[in-house]
Amino acid sequence: MRHLIAVAALFAAALASAADTLKITTGESLTCTVLQENADNYVVLSEHRLKRIPKGNVEAVERSKEPAAPSKTVRGPAKVPGWEAIVTRLAKHAWASNLREIPATVIDTGPLRNVPYRSFQCGTDYEVNIYGDPDAPVAVEIGVYRSLLNDAGAKKSCMVFLSMLLDDPTDQAIALALDTKEDLVTRKGITIEVTPPTAKDAYGGWWISIYNDSAIDAARASEEELKAISEEKAAAPQPKPMQPTVKTGGGTGQRAPAATPEDRWQADELARARSYPAAAPSGGGSSGGRVYVKGYYRKDGTYVRGHSRRK
Repeated sequence: MRHLIAVAALFAAALASAADTLKITTGESLTCTVLQENADNYVVLSEHRLKRIPKGNVEAVERSKEPAAPSKTVRGPAKVPGWEAIVTRLAKHAWASNLREIPATVIDTGPLRNVPYRSFQCGTDYEVNIYGDPDAPVAVEIGVYRSLLNDAGAKKSCMVFLSMLLDDPTDQAIALALDTKEDLVTRKGITIEVTPPTAKDAYGGWWISIYNDSAIDAARASEEELKAISEEKAAAPQPKPMQPTVKTGGGTGQRAPAATPEDRWQADELARARSYPAAAPSGGGSSGGRVYVKGYYRKDGTYVRGHSRRK
């Protein structure tokens, strides 16, 4: 356990990173934090987004020589850090190569039903989902599917990763000791659970998750809200004006600026989204169900669309 805590502290210390610079072939420069260098692309954090930059578009990479400044990790209701800290840690693992954000399929059953989330795919059939306000999550799950469903080592990697997001030694020990077949422990309002692929809310995957039981209800979208913040998975990803901001109680705020292609899910991204089981009624026949519109999340009781941090 002391070794686990020491490793977790090492990851926490590495979260704050001085800025890197990508020299783009168009002559522009992108200030960012380079998380991964894969065979065909760089995975970077820039303007509060996770981006994949093709290597063919990059002339040079300038890594910052400044030491990383220490940072204080803010933890949400699920006692885990925000999404940027999570994906930064995730990107450091060898099994988490080719990290990318994918459309988040609307979950219509189980404790996480109708809670908007951000979904990240990596490696060979790994997925991490961050629920509620991405900067202060109400729940986080990591799991495997398809080729890794019977891979005990992959499941152990998921359990270790989740435990490393926690700062309570007891919670860490619980995450590591759960039965990989199926298990659930609730302590001080926090549930840590292993969900098998046969569960109705597993959507064919194996998952280990942590969630705040009371905060989940506050993050759950109503049926009316879901209509505004989700779209058919099979819908053609054509740029269009953004949906209005959706407020609790059904009201609307000011209409956001027109969407750019970067604000819309593309066809190759939609193809990677979690699929409904064949028997699930929400599958909608050939539609493949619904996914959350890119960029919406709940903040202070209101669904808002995240905006890039631009100068």
